[in-house]
Amino acid sequence: MKYQTMIGILFDLLDKRKVSAGELAAKYGISVRTVFRYLDELIVAGIPADVTRGANGGICISAAYKLPRGFLTKEEYGRAMDAMLAMFERTNDPVLGSAIVKLSAQEKAER
Repeated sequence: MKYQTMIGILFDLLDKRKVSAGELAAKYGISVRTVFRYLDELIVAGIPADVTRGANGGICISAAYKLPRGFLTKEEYGRAMDAMLAMFERTNDPVLGSAIVKLSAQEKAER
């Protein structure tokens, strides 16, 4: 559960680039203190996160940060793409379609 939560926090940061510790604590059902413990572990693992205090503060991640190459195995990538394609067939969501195109292009570029 701990690592699932940490990965969830990482993806929240990648998605929003700035999130409050309180938001993360509420979303994952953990304490704010635990959010900061998990954040410390992410930073030790090489994730460039930073904490800003104050009214406009929050936990931030650089816009330049991307997931490292090889983050997903070929099998994981294939299953994720299959799921996205199946969902796209049902919803015809243009945002999902755009994500599929980008991920496909990224995979081809890495070959």
